Amino acid sequence: MDIPVHHFYHAKAVNGPDAESDEIFHYTNTVMDVVDNLFYDDKVARSPAMYFDIERSRALLDPITKSRYNLEHAALIMNVIASFAEKGVHPKDQGIVMPYMAQVLVYRYAAHQMNLNDPLGGWDQLLIGTADSMEEKSARSCMWIL
Repeated sequence: MDIPVHHFYHAKAVNGPDAESDEIFHYTNTVMDVVDNLFYDDKVARSPAMYFDIERSRALLDPITKSRYNLEHAALIMNVIASFAEKGVHPKDQGIVMPYMAQVLVYRYAAHQMNLNDPLGGWDQLLIGTADSMEEKSARSCMWIL
């Protein structure tokens, strides 16, 4: 059986032929420009698939669910998402996908706080969930948290 989520989990997901097309995916160049401005590094390729890591950052373990989450990562990603919104990528067109439910709760709380600070910003429309819960949902710009 060919299950799409397994392609992600087993690193078999590949960009399609139009992945870098700004005509088909209207936010591609905007997203890459924001990332280039936030994390300038001449070694970073202009590609819609990018990997970021925070040195010496550690995940915390939820004692009840045994699920992992990283507050530093969450702060970074929410700032990147906010930068996308400032450049015209509305939160309803963005998604954050992650493997652990504890991460989902951290990101949903952050989005809730952003919505309280900016009720008209659309932060309540930001798509946040685990890979399994995101099947059949889509966003024009998506972050995968590993």
